[in-house]
Amino acid sequence: MSKQGAFQERLLSFDRDTVPPTARTRLRRFLGGAAGRGGAGGGGAGGTAAGKAAAPAGLAAVEAAVGAWCCALLRYAAALEEVEMAREQTSCTPAMQAAPF
Repeated sequence: MSKQGAFQERLLSFDRDTVPPTARTRLRRFLGGAAGRGGAGGGGAGGTAAGKAAAPAGLAAVEAAVGAWCCALLRYAAALEEVEMAREQTSCTPAMQAAPF
């Protein structure tokens, strides 16, 4: 059993720069397949590892909340990228503004 507060310590020590560039794609694929497995947890049958007891209802709720949070963050990042692309497409440089038509 892990010590109390270990999860908070891991979150506080998270370094975004150590995340590989392919993590977003892998996470999106994992979360997309979670609905078919019965949850966002690993393993084959209903999100629990083979041979282990089913997760308590409280843990399943946390698992679902973290999965929904990850999906929301991915949608937010995609929306920010779309906004940036739209801004680049509609921006007009000073050189373009000064050019005669």
